[in-house]
Amino acid sequence: MFTPRFADQVVAPAAAGQPGWVAWPVLHSAQLIAHHALVADLVFALVQLALGFGLLFLRTVRPALIASVAWALGVWVIGEGLGGTIGGTASILTGAPGAALLYALVALTAWPGPSRQVQTATLPSIPAWFARAWATLWVALGLSALLPANRSAGRVADQLDSVAGSAPTWLARIDQVVAEAIRHTGWFGIALLVLAPAAVGLAGLATGRMRRVAAWTAIGLAVVAWVVGESFGQLASGIATDPNTGPLLVVAALALLGLD
Repeated sequence: MFTPRFADQVVAPAAAGQPGWVAWPVLHSAQLIAHHALVADLVFALVQLALGFGLLFLRTVRPALIASVAWALGVWVIGEGLGGTIGGTASILTGAPGAALLYALVALTAWPGPSRQVQTATLPSIPAWFARAWATLWVALGLSALLPANRSAGRVADQLDSVAGSAPTWLARIDQVVAEAIRHTGWFGIALLVLAPAAVGLAGLATGRMRRVAAWTAIGLAVVAWVVGESFGQLASGIATDPNTGPLLVVAALALLGLD
C-alpha cells in the first residue's frame, strides 16, 4: 500500500470504462499518488484513523461525521470513479453504488440529536428520511442490473468468473458455481436481479412487519453479494482499502429496523 502499486492496482482501475469527465480525476490522482506513494498513503491512513477516533468521543462526533461525509464523497469520486454507476458497469454483485457513498449515507443517518442528547449519551433515533433513502438505494441497485454490462446472464456470469480469478481457491469455486447457475437462468436471472432489490427498497417504505421483512431480506442479499461477487471485499489480497458494500448494506438494514 506504500508503493506505486497502490495507485496502479487500487486507484487507476476505477477509471476503466468510465467517461472522460469521470476518469480524468481518477487517473490524475493515481499519477500523483504514484509519485508520492509513501506520503500519500500515510496521509490517507492518518486521516481515516483520525475520523475513527473522532467518532468515539461525544465532543467530537459531529465534526467527525461532517468530515466523514466529505472524505467519503471524495473517495467515491476519486477512488471509486462514482462506483462505476456512470460507466454502466456497476451492479449489486460488484459493489454498486460504491462503498464510499454508503459510508456517507451511514454517517448522515448517525447524526446525533440535540446537544442535550449527545451530552447524556442518549442514542439518536433513526431520521424519518432514511426510509426514502433506503428505497432510493435499493431501487437503484435493482435498476443497475439493466446497465449495459449487466443486461445478459452471460455478462453477469463473466463478471463473477473475473472476480474468481483473484479470489482464494475455495471462494473462487463458489463464484464459478454461482456464475454457471446465472448463465443457465438467462433472462429470469436478470429479472430477479432487478425485481428483488427493487421490492426490498419499496417494502422499506412500509411499516411494521413489511419493513422488517425488507430489512432481513436485504441482509440476506447483502451477505450473498459480499461472499459471491465481492469476495469479502478481497480483504486478503493485500490491496483492499475497505470491506466493500456488503457489510454497509447490513448496517443500513439494521438502521431501517431502528425506524420501527
